[in-house]
Amino acid sequence: MVKYCMNCGSELKEGIKFCSICGSAIEKQPITQTQPQQQYEQQQTSAPISPPWKPKKKLIIGILAIIIAVVIVLVVILILFSTGSFSGVDSRFVGEWEQDLGIGGKFLWKFNSDSTLATGSSGGAMYNIGTWKVNGDQLCLYNNAVCYTYEFSNNGNTLTLNIFGNSSGYPLSFALTKKS
Repeated sequence: MVKYCMNCGSELKEGIKFCSICGSAIEKQPITQTQPQQQYEQQQTSAPISPPWKPKKKLIIGILAIIIAVVIVLVVILILFSTGSFSGVDSRFVGEWEQDLGIGGKFLWKFNSDSTLATGSSGGAMYNIGTWKVNGDQLCLYNNAVCYTYEFSNNGNTLTLNIFGNSSGYPLSFALTKKS
């Protein structure tokens, strides 16, 4: 006896569990030849049959792969820009610098790559005093409390800072020398 799929009406081969046309599971007794021919023809001419689930699964996997690739590219871009002026950290400043106070005294400045700023006296303990960042042509210190224009000289080993705006008790100008 010839059997037909109850979902799309296509002829089924003996012993299969899924319709080869629409992918529907063959659970119940399929339509047999005793079904009226008119009903069978209506099923054949109805709306287009959706493809089996396997191509949809490949499409979903493809879309997920594209999304993952985009996320990876974005993470790489963020990592690359995290050390540039985009994040306020400029690698030219990172490291220890000395400020000559005269009479043999030195004051140390430590610009860390994580944007923290530490200071201390020469040979003494260093204290975290806030953050630093580059904002255009300015170096902003103490959690942006004061901003200085900056200029590098001596092959990047001397840094001259000049106050930008009102000094509010901060020095108007000073020079730092890169510590070896």
